[in-house]
Amino acid sequence: MNLLLHLRSSLTRSIALFALLMGVALSCSAQSVSSITLTPTSVECGIPATGTVTLSKKAPSQGFLVNLVSNNPCASVPGRVTIASGDKKATFYVSTVGVASKETAKITAQGGATSRTATLTVKEAALTSLSLSPKSVVGGDISVGAVTLDGIAPTAGLAVNLKSSSKDASVPISVVVPAGESSATFLFSTSGVASKRSATITAHLGTLSKTQTLTITPATLGSLTLSPPSVLGGSPSTATVSLTGEAPAGGITVSVSDSNPGISQTPKTVSIPAGSTSTSFVVTTNSVSASTSIVIGASVADVGLSQSLAIVSPHVSSLSVSPSTVVGGSATTATINLSTASPASGCTVSLGSSSAEALVPTTVFVPAGSSSATFTVLTSVVASNSSATITASLEDTSLSAGLTITTSNVLAASAWPKFHGNAQNTGLGTGSGAAGTVQWTFAGGREFGSSSPAIGIDGTVYVGCWDGNLYAVSSNGSFKWAFTTLNSIYASPTIGFDGTIYVPSYNDALYAINPDGSLKWKFTSTGFGNGGVAIGADGTLYVAGSDLYAINPNGSLKWLFDIGDQGGTTPAIGPDGTIYIGNSDGVLYAIQPNGALKWDFVAGNSVNSTPAVGQDGTIYAGSTDGDLYAIHADGSLGWTFNMGGMVDSSPAIGADGTIYVGSTNNNLYAITAAGSLRWQFVTGAAIIDSSPAIGSDGTIYVGSQDHYLYAVNPTGSLKWALATGSWIDSSPAIGADGTLYIGAGDRNLYAIR
Repeated sequence: MNLLLHLRSSLTRSIALFALLMGVALSCSAQSVSSITLTPTSVECGIPATGTVTLSKKAPSQGFLVNLVSNNPCASVPGRVTIASGDKKATFYVSTVGVASKETAKITAQGGATSRTATLTVKEAALTSLSLSPKSVVGGDISVGAVTLDGIAPTAGLAVNLKSSSKDASVPISVVVPAGESSATFLFSTSGVASKRSATITAHLGTLSKTQTLTITPATLGSLTLSPPSVLGGSPSTATVSLTGEAPAGGITVSVSDSNPGISQTPKTVSIPAGSTSTSFVVTTNSVSASTSIVIGASVADVGLSQSLAIVSPHVSSLSVSPSTVVGGSATTATINLSTASPASGCTVSLGSSSAEALVPTTVFVPAGSSSATFTVLTSVVASNSSATITASLEDTSLSAGLTITTSNVLAASAWPKFHGNAQNTGLGTGSGAAGTVQWTFAGGREFGSSSPAIGIDGTVYVGCWDGNLYAVSSNGSFKWAFTTLNSIYASPTIGFDGTIYVPSYNDALYAINPDGSLKWKFTSTGFGNGGVAIGADGTLYVAGSDLYAINPNGSLKWLFDIGDQGGTTPAIGPDGTIYIGNSDGVLYAIQPNGALKWDFVAGNSVNSTPAVGQDGTIYAGSTDGDLYAIHADGSLGWTFNMGGMVDSSPAIGADGTIYVGSTNNNLYAITAAGSLRWQFVTGAAIIDSSPAIGSDGTIYVGSQDHYLYAVNPTGSLKWALATGSWIDSSPAIGADGTLYIGAGDRNLYAIR
């Protein structure tokens, strides 16, 4: 019984619980989605719509969840929306994307056991506007156009077609509005016009079009500039006229004016070609003695512009001579500086000297763009100290600098006291003007070989001969005396300050001969060859044989230096007293005045060319290996120049630093101080021992195996050529009056004027 009561009680409770659950389920199933609405129901792509979900009754306390679905990606909805407790409605956004054509999307709301659907129409974007900025331009300028849609462009973008009613405004065929964007801009150009024009710009999209009117105005004169605005008289300036836009078809003519045609020149008109915005013209100017200014004008129609051009006159701002004290017979360098850079055509400065013992060129040229120039002052050997004033003049300015010329106390005060004229063996003379006419000849007993004449202070010419005689010949060609040695004389005589003549005889002795032809003393050695005597600042005599001998003025040996082999050249003496000598072993030696070796430089073969020393201390010497060597004062190699043949001829150094040297390949070469070829002059045969001599006017004289003495202009062209009766190994000597003296293989000594 109790069991039956217990079962009845349990059944009663189960029935009650079931009834409760069923009541809840019935209550929930009674909640449903009664509607879904969209506002608006049709939108332009990219524009959102608002959706509203409505329940059949208020949402329960825990709220009510409604699922949302779109059947077309052109319209996107959130996955669900929750209707809050006690509410019957909830809203949500429907976002849209760009479409190429109209599409529809069904939006479904699902809640409980019910669902409702609404349809959204998504329309393609339409063209709403076209704008131009600016709406008025000068022909040739650009404008910016902008198209705007009422929606956004689809994934592939949206092309809007463009068109212009005028060729004066060129628009692109279309402009693409990028995906997801509602607008796009485009640039378009215009052409120059002669008068005001208008162009209608149209944008087309589908059946819609929008238009804007662009006004195009003609260009006018915009600017006039001068570059540079200040020039040195004789230099040009460039004028540039610019328009505010492009020139139309046929171009634009600009009238040009010049306030002072006497000192400047311009064209009367210039043309700016069609499509261009500017043109330039040159304003040429003349040299002026005083600075001034002019006005350059340009005009188009009723618009005119002007600019001032300053024309300044250069002047010499400084003149210096360095060194300002030199030994007579040597050269020094003068430097001028201008107040402004030289014009495009360069600038010529006039030069002068107060003394015939200091020769300067008549002018010096300052190259375009440079503000300075240098020139060489050549001095004569003087018997007593003297001075000269060097002047430089340009337009209305003139400056001067002083130069002191001292006696050498070692060489005769003559125009050409030794081989190549001076202790540095530069071959640079102070005389010039020989025209190639023989004044006289003097016959020796045999050939005059490589012995170069020396000239005494009274004009007496001394020269050695293969017959063993040193001849003294008067300036008029008459015989004075002959001093006989024991062997042929190949070397050139050297005249000391007191008139003593020093000459070595081949494998015999060094002779010191008085001006009257008597023997003063002799130093015997079997090693002497073709080289002459150099005299140091203290009077020491230097002469090369199998050794380099340093001999006191009284004829006694001071020291000797073993140079290894026959030294057949005349020593050169540098500014610091260093003695330079080459030998047939291919070595150039630098020896200190005390007889110690300073350095030696090994060439490719015999150094049979007498060295020459430039103003900067560079030593130049040729070799039988065909090279001319430029060696720094410290013994390092500066450069080499190959001349294709042996170089026995000794280099000469011009006033501008050009090196002149002959070669056995039948050429006279002019080489810059930097080692590059300036020119070469072809002779009829080899140039062997004959070494060039340079007149004060720059003319180069040299003898050749073809029997000719050549006079060559500084430019490398032939000035004249004189035929002798045989080969020429002798080197020319230049007298103070420009007379040339040279021996030849026909046994004659020639005087040529």
